[in-house]
Amino acid sequence: MDIKVTDETEVVTKFPYDDLLNLGRVDLNNINRCLLVLLEISKSELFYENLKNVSTTVEFALSHLAVFDDMFQKEIFVHFLTLLSRIISKLASENKLNQILKNVDKIFEIMFYVSDLNIFCDFCVKISEPIFLETLKITKTVKESMEKPIVGILENFKRSSASNEFSIICDTILQRFPLDCNAFYLCSYWLMEDSLIILKSLNLKEESIESQNKIVILLRTIHTFYTKVVRNGISHAFKLEKVFREFFNELKTLTATFLHLCRYQITEKEAKTILIIIILEFLTQESNISYKIENQVREEVQNFDRDVRYWWRKFSHSFFFICHLLYANNRVFWPAGEIFQAMVRLIYTKKYKKTITICLLKSICYIYPLVYIYAPTPRRGLLGDDLLNIILPDYVGFLERIFTLTTAQLLWFLDRASDKFKKLIVTYWLKNSITEEGLDFLKKNMISSGSVNILIDVMVGCENSDVMKRTLELVNAIQTPSLVRSLYDIAPKFIHDQNIFPFLITALSRHDPPNKSTSLVLLKALGTLLISLEDEQTSITVCRFARSLMEGHKSEKCEVQFLCNDVVLIRVLISRAGRVGEDLVVEILRFLRKILKYQAMVIVNSNDTTPLKISIFLKKSKYVAEKALDLLCEIINHSGVIVIDHEDVLNILYSLFDLSEEASLSAKCHLCVTGLIKLYPALLDYPTMSTYIEDICFYSTRKKHSAVTLKLILIWIKFTASDRNRISLILPKEEILRNYFLRYNSLNKNLVNRNLYLISQIYSRDKAPRNTL
Repeated sequence: MDIKVTDETEVVTKFPYDDLLNLGRVDLNNINRCLLVLLEISKSELFYENLKNVSTTVEFALSHLAVFDDMFQKEIFVHFLTLLSRIISKLASENKLNQILKNVDKIFEIMFYVSDLNIFCDFCVKISEPIFLETLKITKTVKESMEKPIVGILENFKRSSASNEFSIICDTILQRFPLDCNAFYLCSYWLMEDSLIILKSLNLKEESIESQNKIVILLRTIHTFYTKVVRNGISHAFKLEKVFREFFNELKTLTATFLHLCRYQITEKEAKTILIIIILEFLTQESNISYKIENQVREEVQNFDRDVRYWWRKFSHSFFFICHLLYANNRVFWPAGEIFQAMVRLIYTKKYKKTITICLLKSICYIYPLVYIYAPTPRRGLLGDDLLNIILPDYVGFLERIFTLTTAQLLWFLDRASDKFKKLIVTYWLKNSITEEGLDFLKKNMISSGSVNILIDVMVGCENSDVMKRTLELVNAIQTPSLVRSLYDIAPKFIHDQNIFPFLITALSRHDPPNKSTSLVLLKALGTLLISLEDEQTSITVCRFARSLMEGHKSEKCEVQFLCNDVVLIRVLISRAGRVGEDLVVEILRFLRKILKYQAMVIVNSNDTTPLKISIFLKKSKYVAEKALDLLCEIINHSGVIVIDHEDVLNILYSLFDLSEEASLSAKCHLCVTGLIKLYPALLDYPTMSTYIEDICFYSTRKKHSAVTLKLILIWIKFTASDRNRISLILPKEEILRNYFLRYNSLNKNLVNRNLYLISQIYSRDKAPRNTL
């Protein structure tokens, strides 16, 4: 191709553009000559007047880049990219690019191809950035076929060190692409990952102008990303929702960095923009804010001077919001004295005091105790008192929105506030601090500040069952004498509250009531409560507490007969005992025994008695069986509201035989068998009874000899000898019975002789042959 260069106009007009498309990829000399001329032509305004020639030139560059490989000269590669970049940038500035690049898919595919080449270096990224960027800008719809090459280009650009250009491209994608496409996802992820690293490693004093410009681009991209996501609404459909939240939480910890960036002319505007975003995000997270507050924050921050050191001098709500944000992230920027001066101006200047909002007061009440800790003085203490006694009373109905779960604020209120405000902040903590650590902290500080009785005020006015439960947990943990006395005073108020009273009883059960009248009121309530109570652990506590209260009326048993004769209660307890855990079974059995003991002297109508199949408890663990034996002894010895189920007598007898093998239970078992014989003499007719008596006598030694065992033997002999009609009774061996008495020299001789005589009478009663074992 013959190219003779004279003046610019002639070169532009005479250049053989149509021949460009005929150049083969191996004709490197002519390609290089053409490129050098075209690079000069592309600088001329005249060139862009003929869009056909421009289009041909672009097609020439694209066609050769599409087949370029690492074998060719890098210089030619760079020339092609430079030519294409220059033309596209110029067309974009004149809004003519969409007339030339009608197939953006092809551009993205070619750019993906060339960015994958080994010769594609960081310098090539900088040259190519306008090509990719301007093509993205004219892309109206992101097709599925575009996503792969675009993502590929981004990944290849990301590997380079041209961070500035990459940030600009990301900004464009974040502006134009939908949230659900892969390109947006990648740019979002990289932005959130890289920006935190860059911002955390900033050394502003050493940053050059160029570095500051890069930071500006980064901050703009963050702003673009935030605006795009928030405008579209953050939902679970956004794959990076959680990361997005975490990212902006991390940015909040960098508030001091953005404040420093506000001091530099280059970065001031973008830094303030991000600072506004962070403040508004923080305030939204802390409480609902109005558009008025949003606009106020934007206006105040933008109007701050560049020297952030003196922002405290200018009255603004945003200054306190920023301080709140800093302290919430364990950062300090302004000295405590300057923050105090800003507070003094706010509270003691009439026109400024009128501007106080709930949102501002929340920040003030958060900041004050923290700042006071660092710089306590009497004057500053008075400022806090005025906040508590003059400012806050006008906002009593909004304290839920003003309080925060901070230790410094809690200590401040418990130490300096009135009982009314102490009650409100303790209630707030009980409602919102649901962790064990938070409740433990509340407990310790209430004790140290002498404010434990505030819990009683909380309970009296509480309508929230969860708060009441946590209050009682706290009361159980504290248990001071004055607190317990107060609990007994308010207990009658909650008798009919099935949600609260069980928890209150748990707190009271560790202490004796102050007087008998209170005890009787509680006993009546406990009886009613046990009928409907389902929770096993609470039922255990209530049973124990009821027994403890009854113990206080040991000398005046008539006072508790309303409980002892409560047939419904007794039947409910018996029914529940058969289907609950062993711990509760034991407590029910012990409570029923206490009822029988205290009701022993009262005549009971037979229609009001309740039969009990006690054998089911005798067959349970030793722990349960022991308490069942105690109850059985009480039932046998006293005619009360609980009686033995007649159908259960034999089962009881056999269970007693089995349990008597336990050394620790044998005495109780013998006592119960003795009682059963008295109640049901017909039991003597059962062969197992004779076997049982024989075994007791045979295996009895001096060591095992006891009054209970002797009483059983004597009762058996007495009842057997007294019934002359028992001619078919299967008896123990006579010599074993005789030896039992002859073996012990310590027994009264008259007793021995009498029973030996009765034994001989039993075995010689009828001349007919006797069945013996």
